Amino acid sequence: MKTHLKILATIGLPVAVALSAGSAQAAFTIVQATGAAYRPDSGVVACAGGFCQTRLMPAQVVDLGAMTAANTTVLSDDLTAQKPGYGITNYGAKLDINFVITDYLAVNDGTSGGGQLEVDYTGQRGFTPPENLHWIQIVTDNWNITGVNGNNLSAPTGRGQPENVVDAPGVASPYYDDASKAQPPPNNFNTDPPHFEDFSQRPEPNAANPVINWTADLYLVSDDGEGNLTVYDGVEWGWQTRFGATREALPEPAAWAMMILGFGVVGALVRRRRETVMAQG
Repeated sequence: MKTHLKILATIGLPVAVALSAGSAQAAFTIVQATGAAYRPDSGVVACAGGFCQTRLMPAQVVDLGAMTAANTTVLSDDLTAQKPGYGITNYGAKLDINFVITDYLAVNDGTSGGGQLEVDYTGQRGFTPPENLHWIQIVTDNWNITGVNGNNLSAPTGRGQPENVVDAPGVASPYYDDASKAQPPPNNFNTDPPHFEDFSQRPEPNAANPVINWTADLYLVSDDGEGNLTVYDGVEWGWQTRFGATREALPEPAAWAMMILGFGVVGALVRRRRETVMAQG
């Protein structure tokens, strides 16, 4: 386990500053490694029927905050429905670690668009990791490829169909590190903690379904050996691909920013309403 700090080569992210021994520092920090590959916009490319563009959304990996029942409702529900025998039984304090982002890329080759994320964690202050540490990733998008959506285990697939799924197809456990091993090359990454790597992609949108949204919440959890999980830290990452019949029909960067801000406001209102309903229920 590496225990040193990697210093951020900042692209809009806070710089991680090495502190002297015994001084206080954040228990959990997202930093971007020096020399990290970062491409928030694929650029406009020709695709079937027009032009497509993929952008990271959110543009930076986002801390989901302290783990509580309120902000892990989807994780809990998906585990219950999709991965029987696994469930959240505890919420641990945020770990003394850095999530070091080594790659965060928007990609589009004219056939498909998507995003790539690579994360390593490094311990702070002589950090000793909990036993049986794993990654769990919850994916929400509007191009269903698994046939699962929440507690609907036979949901329709294809463009425009919602997907809300534990991103561990083909294995009984919810752990992304196990799922990756079950996949053939080149997707059989070694993703056991501390390393995580994902390259998500979907075929291009079209005039009928001009926007593809793909968002992932990535959690670091420990398992007591019986499927009882403690959730420690979580981050959000993702991307969006848009279609235009002409190059000029694609939104300009300023419009992207306004749309992303709008999505954030709507998401905050939905979360606030959900928390209010839960409090009243």
